[in-house]
Amino acid sequence: MALATEGLPGPQPPPHRHIKALDGMRGCAVLLVLYHHLGNSLIYEFKFRHLIFWPGRIGWSGVELFFVLSGFLITGILYDSKGTPGYFRNFYARRVLRIFPLYYFALLVFAIAHWLAPSGFPFAGGELWVWLLTYMTNVGLVWKGLGFLTLLHLWSLAVEEHFYMFWPLVVASLDRRQLMRLAVAVWLISLVLRPLALFYGVSHSAVYLLTPFRLDALLTGGFLALAVRGEASGPDSFVRPSRIAAVCSALGLVLLVVVRRSVNHHDAGMQALGFSLFTIFFGSLLILGISRGPLMTVFSLPVLRWFGKYSYGLYVWHPIVFTFFFHTEMGRTCRVGTGMIAMASSVGLALAITFGVTLASWHGIERHFLGLKRYFGPQAEASHA
Repeated sequence: MALATEGLPGPQPPPHRHIKALDGMRGCAVLLVLYHHLGNSLIYEFKFRHLIFWPGRIGWSGVELFFVLSGFLITGILYDSKGTPGYFRNFYARRVLRIFPLYYFALLVFAIAHWLAPSGFPFAGGELWVWLLTYMTNVGLVWKGLGFLTLLHLWSLAVEEHFYMFWPLVVASLDRRQLMRLAVAVWLISLVLRPLALFYGVSHSAVYLLTPFRLDALLTGGFLALAVRGEASGPDSFVRPSRIAAVCSALGLVLLVVVRRSVNHHDAGMQALGFSLFTIFFGSLLILGISRGPLMTVFSLPVLRWFGKYSYGLYVWHPIVFTFFFHTEMGRTCRVGTGMIAMASSVGLALAITFGVTLASWHGIERHFLGLKRYFGPQAEASHA
């Protein structure tokens, strides 16, 4: 993370400092999503409802954590490079190099796999490809229904891409305090917009998937990135309020789940209030994780940072692999034994293939494109964003 230090008293942090804990937080986010999808797959395919997977029912919130992290990192990158030559060109070139190669390679691999074995890689086909290729997956899912099957998860990448389209211009046009006020306003609008939309009959899928309903998480991260840049001691200045906010939001979420008796992301209570509480909770954890303290140590653990390094690939590939092994007849033929043995072999194969494909795509494709970032400015995103 880069901190703006001009005019601040006292010792200054280095201008382009890589914070290991952010990698670990991204690792936690992707582990939440993997845990969630694995638990759902085992319930669907094997009717396996063991208590060990109950916490995974809330694992969809890992996407919310991704959004908060993305807003924090992207806003920091933009604010720190504001006014420099090639501001827009450098930002968009680096985003393209980070996101497009893996995304379009995964679509190509899936298209070939679907063509060769349509029963193993189900997809509705036809005009749905247009939504995927243009980063409008979330709009397509709402407009056409849940026909993407294996590629449902790409909706969140569409939301982030939409954020990248307008936020650089906003950051370039407003000063720090104006941006912070805007972020607070968007958060408050989201708090009202989601329940209002549900009241007037907007579908739960639309509220969950469409960009206007999900901006509060991204701008929560953006607000925090700007806030820490206004203090000489950076995030350490916000430790106490972050602890209070984390406890209060966690208690609010527990109370909401008890009242609603649901942790589903399509539950009206979760969409109306829970999403906002999650943004506060994860935003608070972010500040505590990058401040000097025990959470920084936890999030800096090598195992979490490893998952964080490969989180993008893991997120893109795992539903494709999981669908094959847990939801198709072709995948079922790969199992060994019956009952628990069959389930264990499916889990082992699915995870092994997911990790294998992720590592192969990272070393074979992603890292080579990431190396080209050096031609587009010295922005301090390192491996974070």
